[in-house]
Amino acid sequence: MDIVILCNAERRTVQIIPAYYIPTHEEVDLAIELLRAYKDKWTSEEIHETNVKIEEEVKGLASQKKGTPSGFIYLVKSENLYKIGRTKYPRRRIDKYRTENPHIIESVLLSKISDYIEVEKEILRLMSDKKHHGEWFNFSSTDVDQVASFLLQKE
Repeated sequence: MDIVILCNAERRTVQIIPAYYIPTHEEVDLAIELLRAYKDKWTSEEIHETNVKIEEEVKGLASQKKGTPSGFIYLVKSENLYKIGRTKYPRRRIDKYRTENPHIIESVLLSKISDYIEVEKEILRLMSDKKHHGEWFNFSSTDVDQVASFLLQKE
């Protein structure tokens, strides 16, 4: 994977960006300036630690690209019914429900999950006997606790 490295002089940090981001001339000049300035100031240990961070960042970008998408699983309540869903943008999704639904929408659970699409499918299978209509479920407080426990194991 091709990458671009951006340096922050004040924080002494390096940011890895996929190569489809083209840095400006100013960013390139700053990176060159920072690399020259720190070439003699960084100890071998600092260089090693920075390289380890860079490698981890690159591996993280590569695994995201390979298809284990990260997102959110949520549980909302309206009247006596619950909806399980998934999204990358939870605030936007829940606000949409609040706009479209004549009843009050209460956010019950929200979990960031690395493979959120598959985890949502697992929960829907697990709770299928509680389905009311469409994507809405009749849950007891025990059912809500079961969903919460399941999500905690997946976080």
